[in-house]
Amino acid sequence: MSCKPRQMNKFVSFLGITLGGTMTFGAILAYRGDETFYSKALMPLVSKYVDPELAHEACIFFTKHKLIRCQNRLTASQEQMLKTNVFEMTFANPIGVAAGFDKNSQAVFGLNHYGLGFAEVGTVTPRPQDGNPKKRIFRIPQDKALINRCGFNNKGLDFVTDTLSKAKSFKPMLVGLNLEKNKDT
Repeated sequence: MSCKPRQMNKFVSFLGITLGGTMTFGAILAYRGDETFYSKALMPLVSKYVDPELAHEACIFFTKHKLIRCQNRLTASQEQMLKTNVFEMTFANPIGVAAGFDKNSQAVFGLNHYGLGFAEVGTVTPRPQDGNPKKRIFRIPQDKALINRCGFNNKGLDFVTDTLSKAKSFKPMLVGLNLEKNKDT
């Protein structure tokens, strides 16, 4: 009988080592920006088992802290070739992030690190608001799409302007701000 607890301890240790090793290996691949790992392992698991809103919050965290490496930075000649002028504004390149990704300007500093030409923060309302009740993001796996019914959940204009004012510069990335009225106005 004394043998069974010992075997159970060995089994638990084996599971812990295996799980720890797998997570460490996955973290290394994620940090290195391994595209095969993302497309074949990480994203299918996230899509199947992680709530879409939680996945979005995790992505904001990783972007804010620059935990995902950018594999393919542009060369100087590519950057020059992609430079775009629109409405008297110069964009380093035409690749950017639209409103809805970074609602509270928390990841905008990290987005600049990835070499984007622009990022739009928001949608921001004058006062903080919770948005629609959860569950408000729905996956459509067969179309590789999402339905977003968040309802402009954000921390408000004061929070966002305070965060953005702490930036010394976003160059070369341009930052836009998407504004909307509160639900109750």
